[in-house]
Amino acid sequence: MEQSERSPRRSKRERTDEGAIAPETPPRTSRYAGICAACDRAWSCAACVRTATCAACTPTARCGACRNVHSLTHRKSGQQQSTPQRSKAVKRRAGTRVAPIAPPPDARALDLPRTRTGLDCLYRLVASSCPDLRSSGGGRWMYSPTSGRLVVETLNVKDQYETPAYLWRHAVVTFRLDRDAHASSLNAVLPAYDTRLEGGPREGARYWLNPAYGRHCGTIADALATHVWQRGCAVVALLPALLHMGWWHEYVMRADAIYYLRRKVRFGNPFLDSVDGEYMYSFVLVVWEPTPAPTPPPWRPLELALDAPSDPAQLLRVRRCCRCGKYRVLPRHQVEVEGGDAFTCDALADARDARCEAPCRVWLAEQ
Repeated sequence: MEQSERSPRRSKRERTDEGAIAPETPPRTSRYAGICAACDRAWSCAACVRTATCAACTPTARCGACRNVHSLTHRKSGQQQSTPQRSKAVKRRAGTRVAPIAPPPDARALDLPRTRTGLDCLYRLVASSCPDLRSSGGGRWMYSPTSGRLVVETLNVKDQYETPAYLWRHAVVTFRLDRDAHASSLNAVLPAYDTRLEGGPREGARYWLNPAYGRHCGTIADALATHVWQRGCAVVALLPALLHMGWWHEYVMRADAIYYLRRKVRFGNPFLDSVDGEYMYSFVLVVWEPTPAPTPPPWRPLELALDAPSDPAQLLRVRRCCRCGKYRVLPRHQVEVEGGDAFTCDALADARDARCEAPCRVWLAEQ
């Protein structure tokens, strides 16, 4: 007698689900008409079903909540990478990494690029004679905080975009400026300068001011309030032409003169290997005398010749003292005499380091 084949035993849940009625898919009311990474325009995947009734999406873009749903669902299903791909800009920067500069042994005078690579070469020279400064790899440097042979300035990288030399040279000569505001020993354009941590302006000084623009240029107001019409000071400032800002109407429209630059400005940064193009805004050179002007200032055009790539102020000029053997960086404003005597520390134009007893000065980025 033949035995009939027995069907496999099913679980209670399977028998219950078999007789249950499948829930109906809600009608799609979302206005989004784009393409889904999983189901194209069928809108049948789990993420599209969950977001089918969203009223916040637009015809061209999903709302933030729906983007999160699609992102998490597609990552779990393996249709999207768990980490976002790098942008084209990041890939481009990674592909154009600048090779480090190997300093020659016993170098007495070096003209390095005013970039992160140039600073790295300077630090290698300093570290060769000062063990308190050491490399941690990847262009990063460490130092001993208790060292008496080093002076370390930690600077905010975003505040270190330097004014092109042709601009500050014109301002210094034309308006007889004698002091630099919001400067550091690395980017000062005059022998006398104030850092951002120091107090208010000096009595009767004539200031050059290129303030840190900060987020949305809102910090300019504080810099102008500290220096303009204070203690009998005159101020010449390089500012973006932002006529919608409050500080523009409060200070710039009461200045003595406004010179608008006919070409855009390209800033360099010694903590970066490259700066992408010119600054987004046009710029003006604004002049304030010690008292407010009685009438609105006149506008005048200003067109200046650009710096040559070999301009000394656009280079990191490293010199070694023939007496103490320490490496010093010449200030941007210092003019060297060709064919002069061997360099010594007392020839430095920055009085803070113009002696052999002064420790070596280095500049590191804030972490």
